[in-house]
Amino acid sequence: MRVVGTWQVVLMWVALGPLVGCQQSASTDPGVKQSGDGTTAAAARGESGASTKGLSSPAATPDAAVRTVLEGMERKELTALWEFLPPSYQRDLQSLVRLTGEKMDPEVWDRLVGVVRHAAQVMKSKEQWLQTPAANEPAPTGPAAHQGPVNYAELAHLLELLADSELGQTETLKTMDLGAWTAKVGRPLLQQISVFARRMPADPLARTLTGLQDLKFRSRDVKDDAATVEIMIPNEPAVEVPYVKIDGKWIPVDLANGWIEGMGQAQARLAVFLAPENQASLKPQLLTGLDVMDDWLQRLEAAPSKEAFDFAWSQGLQNVLTVASSLGPNPSAEGSTGEVDPAMETEIPVVKVVVRGELTFEQQDELLERLAGQTDDGTGPFREISATKREVTFLLGPVADVATFAKKLEMLDVSKVDPSTRMIWAAPK
Repeated sequence: MRVVGTWQVVLMWVALGPLVGCQQSASTDPGVKQSGDGTTAAAARGESGASTKGLSSPAATPDAAVRTVLEGMERKELTALWEFLPPSYQRDLQSLVRLTGEKMDPEVWDRLVGVVRHAAQVMKSKEQWLQTPAANEPAPTGPAAHQGPVNYAELAHLLELLADSELGQTETLKTMDLGAWTAKVGRPLLQQISVFARRMPADPLARTLTGLQDLKFRSRDVKDDAATVEIMIPNEPAVEVPYVKIDGKWIPVDLANGWIEGMGQAQARLAVFLAPENQASLKPQLLTGLDVMDDWLQRLEAAPSKEAFDFAWSQGLQNVLTVASSLGPNPSAEGSTGEVDPAMETEIPVVKVVVRGELTFEQQDELLERLAGQTDDGTGPFREISATKREVTFLLGPVADVATFAKKLEMLDVSKVDPSTRMIWAAPK
């Protein structure tokens, strides 16, 4: 599913966006008011008026807010990212977590946590075999050859830490304090994220979280609750990022503009998934998928040799991928009475369009835009894509009348419309 999570959005606009590819020209107007100037080292000494220790106190200037959160992330303090958010945004995230605890099927959640714990056990007991390439696997070359083996023991520790935290039970999710949770698990979580980011092409996270001592930040055009942060990067053009003050905290304008839509989509998706009738329909599939994963882990754990381990790995991985691809819209649902995917009760009336066939990412995005243009407001503020090898599913809203919406889909060959489940089945023309 190609959906950007809320935490990814926050990190993107706080750090990745300005530092990776958001190339705008710096203003050279000599009359611009400058309210702050300094480097990350200056912020650590408190010269800009922002203390990196007092994370609960809002930064006085937007450049100080940027430095505080980036330095916290550099120190692997997830709390810095949490404290960067305005209180109302924190409450939004808190409500999503607690709603999950209140509505999630406890049996499915307990089974998921059990599989996570089992995976941690396998990582610790079979770490040597996990680190050793299979006999028929070519030796790594290029940058990958110098990365060294994955520390599966540390990764296992992180999984156990998450399972032992408030995430481990639906009951504790109901009252979970996200701020306290980030302080508890933030460091090992960010440590593992940074380790795996270094194994990815381009590694934007490493670029963001290293070399901060060479960056300079300056607030410009500070007027009431609006300002611009100029980020000066050695040997690169300066980057200007507009900021706005929300609930007394400075955040990027793009984050503020996207928050309402992003949270609305997250709430709507969660409401659909957690609806009792939908959980009842999905539960057998989810439990089956978790059983397949657990069986795979048992076979790995019981493997008597490296060769048997490699065989169990490849065979089990294929089984897991096969089951995972079946989790979603049921192809046979087109001929059913609608019991597979009940009507979705959300604040935004959403329609599900299932398009049979393989589409490239470009084709998916193009079709999404065309479908969104046919929604009730012509923009489709609620939109999501999920894809398997056989089909692509689009969730769109607002759409009050499913039948009327289906008649406008001239770009597709519509085979069936089911207003009761708010589903449309089609194929590309």
